[in-house]
Amino acid sequence: MRAYLTALALIAALAIPYVAGCGSVNSTPATTTTTTLPASWQAVGGAGFTGTTEVNESFIALDASGTPYAAFSDGLPAPLPAVMSYTGGSWALAGQRGLDGVAGSSYSAGSLSLAFYNSAPYAACNAANRLPAARLNGATWEAAGFPSTANDSYPALFGDASGLYCVFQSNTTLKANLVKYQGGTTWGPLTAAKNFSAGEARYLSLCVDSGTPYVAYADHAYGGRLTVARYNTGADSMTFLGSEGGASSTEVVWPSLFVSGGTPYVAFFNSGESAVIVEQWNGAAWTAVGSAAASASGAGFPSLYVHNGVPYVAFADAGAANEATVLKYTGSWETVGQRGFSADPLDSAAERRIALTFSPAGIPYVVVRGKLSGGSRLAVYKFN
Repeated sequence: MRAYLTALALIAALAIPYVAGCGSVNSTPATTTTTTLPASWQAVGGAGFTGTTEVNESFIALDASGTPYAAFSDGLPAPLPAVMSYTGGSWALAGQRGLDGVAGSSYSAGSLSLAFYNSAPYAACNAANRLPAARLNGATWEAAGFPSTANDSYPALFGDASGLYCVFQSNTTLKANLVKYQGGTTWGPLTAAKNFSAGEARYLSLCVDSGTPYVAYADHAYGGRLTVARYNTGADSMTFLGSEGGASSTEVVWPSLFVSGGTPYVAFFNSGESAVIVEQWNGAAWTAVGSAAASASGAGFPSLYVHNGVPYVAFADAGAANEATVLKYTGSWETVGQRGFSADPLDSAAERRIALTFSPAGIPYVVVRGKLSGGSRLAVYKFN
């Protein structure tokens, strides 16, 4: 059976930060306090720390010391991407809005991605009809080339000790493409990874394990069903894990991929069954992780992380007012902390609204894009 991780949302233990705000992100963020929530979830710096009344996207990454970085774009008349870090008890801008000008003009909201590589945060987005990348050097973002110089969409970054990769959707073919960062301002094409999907690739998710990149996506050559592919670096070839479109039985939305110790896991929202499903690849087929979750209500926008062999998933829990919930699997699915722990319901906009990660010390963090009357805000939570 497939694992139906239905709506235990409200961002319980590994949930995503909600973005809340008032004022302009150009202003100096006020020092905030950490509020203790029930069941050991804590809001890091308080909701709305970005200082804006509208935000798009929500990404989180932690450096080697455990300092959280949150990436988003503001909802100003001319939206620009921004990154903030939490140090000294408050959130502050890392560099400036627009990635210190690297993002250029005409930023496309919903296109931002954030990852760490060689101890530095990197960001990529669609701006000025290209995909620029930037690296934070001290307090300034500097240009890190273009994963694509065309007007392509939905970049997703992932870095590990082996390198930094970016997957994106071609604006011409609508297919998936994978490239690798070569250093400086150079990105190198991977011949076998050019337009490798059979059809239009949506909701791209990238993970790199021991130097091997994996990509999950909804392939509309197969009715939007799930495909997972692996790039073989030595042979410059692509291998599909199972048949293309064969990792799900119906159309999927926002798959989240994580590879741990060579074993790929994927979480996704199955539009036909209104449930979050988690599967793993056993070398020959995709199999369910566990069985039906305790709640049968709807769930959406899952974010998956496997820590010390234990799968965790955060999602918007329709059975908990569409707030964040986190589950983990230890022989059965159980709630991490309290169900629906986020301060706000997750925003229903199309951009990524929740993300889960772990600190080097094993502490789960979640960033959430929360919905307010007339706006939205970010919040970051950690579980102690």
